[in-house]
Amino acid sequence: MIYFKRLFLLGFVLFTSACLNVVNSHAEKSASTQCVEANKWYWPENGKIIQQPNDYLKDISSKSIILLGEHHDRPEHHRWQLQTIIRLYAFNRNMILGFEMFPRSVQPVLDRWVAGEIDEDTFLTEVDWQKNWNFDAKFYLPIFHFARMNSIPMVAINVDRALVRKVSEKGWENIPQSERESIKDPAPMSDAYLAFMEDIYKQHFPHRGSNDKNETNEKEKISDNKKPVKGPEDDHGENTPGESLRDKPEFQRFIQGQQLWDASMAQGLAQKASKNIFIVGIMGSGHITNGYGVPDQLRAMDIKDFAMLVPWHDQFKCSDLKPGFSNVVVGMANDVKVVKNKRKPRLGI
Repeated sequence: MIYFKRLFLLGFVLFTSACLNVVNSHAEKSASTQCVEANKWYWPENGKIIQQPNDYLKDISSKSIILLGEHHDRPEHHRWQLQTIIRLYAFNRNMILGFEMFPRSVQPVLDRWVAGEIDEDTFLTEVDWQKNWNFDAKFYLPIFHFARMNSIPMVAINVDRALVRKVSEKGWENIPQSERESIKDPAPMSDAYLAFMEDIYKQHFPHRGSNDKNETNEKEKISDNKKPVKGPEDDHGENTPGESLRDKPEFQRFIQGQQLWDASMAQGLAQKASKNIFIVGIMGSGHITNGYGVPDQLRAMDIKDFAMLVPWHDQFKCSDLKPGFSNVVVGMANDVKVVKNKRKPRLGI
């Protein structure tokens, strides 16, 4: 159905920038790496290199929550995550790892994996990797094995995709408490985050409300069960003169879906963090950068004791390196290919 296809595509452009089918030109890459050299760690607020990353990691190992970003299809990002986790673990062994990749319903499988009760194939089958994530598991398996070898708890901090789809269709307020997976009401988006989301929404839905024949045909062709399926964008589709985009029900539901995604991860991390235990959150960089998403949700819970680390990506711009983008940015190798994927996970946002 056109609704999910569009939302799924938008979610990846905005929040994961993953599974692209083309590699940026050499000129574009050169421009994006002028300010961030591979294998160097930077302070975004001043663009200066961190001369001793280990000293920085030792300092933040006492924080409650550490957010490690990634672009899901970049192997180098996952290698950096593993290296960073190992270094943090050397400073503080009271560690938990939280993963965007897993809905909470598979937590018992994660527990069995860490306990050494199941093998790799069984683990991937029982967490339904192909359905829930479907990026190449080999990118993540070294982290999973490190957790298992050192008995580091792995925590599923996401929600089932079905709940996100329901929110995008019906709105959060219409979801019964019994179906909310214990998620508390997400905090409202900041004005800056909302404006950013509004711009992205306009870019990707320029013809919302159009009665164009081609759009109608596309809706009829796209569905999970080969039958035309009506999506929320079919309601209130006409643009009312003078009506703000933020007032449109379909945009509001779109925002609620994203708020749920961010809030689920933030709340999942907060539930496990304490003065004696710190949790490392593994998630897409789009949930971290500019302090939007998960950081916003953490601050709404009055949690400020966290750090944000983001690996550089050729889609970022030098102008992004400013205070608030992240606590630390780490340069990545430039020759990593974008890995194509047969089917991307449906974020439902």
